[in-house]
Amino acid sequence: MPICGKASWVAALGATETLFVGDSDIDYWQTSPQFVDSENIGFGGYTCEDVVGEIDAYQATFGTPATVVLVCGENDLAYGSSVAATFNFFKEIVAKANAAGGTVIHFGTKPEPDTRSLHDEYEAYDAKIRDLVSMSTRPLRLSGTLTPCTPTTTSTSRTTEATLTGTARPR
Repeated sequence: MPICGKASWVAALGATETLFVGDSDIDYWQTSPQFVDSENIGFGGYTCEDVVGEIDAYQATFGTPATVVLVCGENDLAYGSSVAATFNFFKEIVAKANAAGGTVIHFGTKPEPDTRSLHDEYEAYDAKIRDLVSMSTRPLRLSGTLTPCTPTTTSTSRTTEATLTGTARPR
């Protein structure tokens, strides 16, 4: 039975240290056994715009998690949102999580064979996020593959991480 189907489920949550939020890339993760005091509220098909619409409710329900793992943006772009609009939604989510004291970890887009028509938009969106990470003085980390997932491609992922000082380091 899902947690929200149980009586008094909000009171039974306790402290949420890590909150997983976003689309199906989050939804399908089995996070609870590996991440103590975590909740996974990912939902297949969700967009950054959807998360913006619910972030206040998430914070009211789950308190102030130390870490928010966020995956969103691909569905926004697939549904016709511009890179700029999608990035603005992303920034709003990060601002609210940071204002509550949380660190945001975001996984970048994953160019798959079925999404070839969106790869340029994915790259532009991820570039905006990398720029935000490099300029950020708030806790924000970006981690994700930018290498297409094809049978002939070996994994040469590029990962960017920012510390609290905002220094970006390609890894």
